[in-house]
This record gives sequence, C-alpha cells and structure tokens, in this order.
Amino acid sequence: MKSRILLDTNVILDLLTMDETWFDWSVQAIAAQQKTGSLVLNPVVCAEISRAFDYNWAKLDAWRRAAGIELETIPFEAGVLAAKAHSEYRSRGGQRIATLPDFFIGAHALFAGHALLTRDASRYKTYFPKLKIISP
Repeated sequence: MKSRILLDTNVILDLLTMDETWFDWSVQAIAAQQKTGSLVLNPVVCAEISRAFDYNWAKLDAWRRAAGIELETIPFEAGVLAAKAHSEYRSRGGQRIATLPDFFIGAHALFAGHALLTRDASRYKTYFPKLKIISP
C-alpha cells in the first residue's frame, strides 16, 4: 500500500507564489514524495491556499486534480488532538492565537498515520513528536 503524505500549506504556497527561497526545494520534495506515496490536502490547507485561487473552489479543485493530489477530511478525533496540542502551546506561553490551523494539520497527519511534508517542522516536532515529518 502506498504511503500518504499530507502537504502543509507553506509547501503549496511556495509553488503557487514561486517563492524565491523555497520554490526549488518544495518542487523537488513534492516530486520525490509523489513517487513513493499519495499526496493529500485537507480542508484546512485548502482554506489557507484558497486566496491564490481567488477563493474559487472550482479553480483550486482543477489545480489539485491536475497535480494528482487527493482530498481527505479531518477525522473528528484529530480535532480533539489539535485542541489539546493548541492548549499545551498556549500554556507554554505561545502567543499566536492563529496557530490552531497548524495543530489541525499536525493532528490530522498523526491520527491518520500520514507523513507531513512541511518546511516548518519545529512546532510539529514539539507538539506531535510521533509524527513523521519530511522537511529540509
């Protein structure tokens, strides 16, 4: 069975914005992972990248299909893991309130047994230490 790799928002945005610093790494990392597994987006990542598609689902979905990326919903159980991790982050002094989407992404990948392709691994490593992370 092919592994499944959840794509983090930052890796997708590197492609869509042709980020000068990260574009090449993200293209190569996605291509390498696509050879070994199925690439997956969840609703949180879709929401975070939707601006690049003028908030138009049909455009985003057409791009996703052309790229061979699958969709997967976030399990309810992962929502509880996300809330717990976010609460721990805040209790440790985390100041950013808008980090909850990152915790949904990490919890989804962990609960579903997926690897996570990201270039921002530190928070995921801290709050989801058992999560398989693919990063620079």
